[in-house]
Amino acid sequence: MDSIKFPEEDIERLLLFTGLQKGVKDQFLKELSAYKKGMMPIDFVEHLVRNSDLYYSEAQEIFGLVVSLITVKDTYNYDNERLYAELSEYLTVTESFRDNALESVLKDLHDIIFNAGQDILFSLAALGAISDNSKQISNTRITHEIKPVFLKSGLEGFVLVHKLKIDYRENEQDKEMSFSLDSAEFEALKNAVKYAESTLIQIKEKSGFDF
Repeated sequence: MDSIKFPEEDIERLLLFTGLQKGVKDQFLKELSAYKKGMMPIDFVEHLVRNSDLYYSEAQEIFGLVVSLITVKDTYNYDNERLYAELSEYLTVTESFRDNALESVLKDLHDIIFNAGQDILFSLAALGAISDNSKQISNTRITHEIKPVFLKSGLEGFVLVHKLKIDYRENEQDKEMSFSLDSAEFEALKNAVKYAESTLIQIKEKSGFDF
């Protein structure tokens, strides 16, 4: 087969899937077929871990295989039948399996391809759009601190400080930044979030899209 090849990494992932117990494989395929449009890959992997007997590393590797298959399918504009035919031929010709092992591997390849829907491709494209910035926020939190205020005469009173901490990722590195806010700034931040929520509702209502 000259058009596409099956990377060794993906063959190993497929063999990992084939080695799982039938009940675990069936649960994975069930969750895969129910993949919700817009769900981020990391969220789906965590969902798999919560709802199956897969370890995180297993779920991550097997879903990595799904992403690879979906990407190849889109790149070559193949339908499921063409993708399966090309890859199964490649495995049959280039890999040395015992007859029963080849049969199991091909069945699993078929099941994964035919249970992976286009909604996954949409989510990958959405992830690319979201990640098109140099910084991606991973977590935010706001804490409150009461700090004493001293004058030369001694303790004069207390002030309430709001602290905004943002964890983010930049150039494959985890970073953080912190901001101290007074009451007026804290109120302005809350109003900004409320305004953003109201505009988001309008966008959803008038665009007709399900975000």
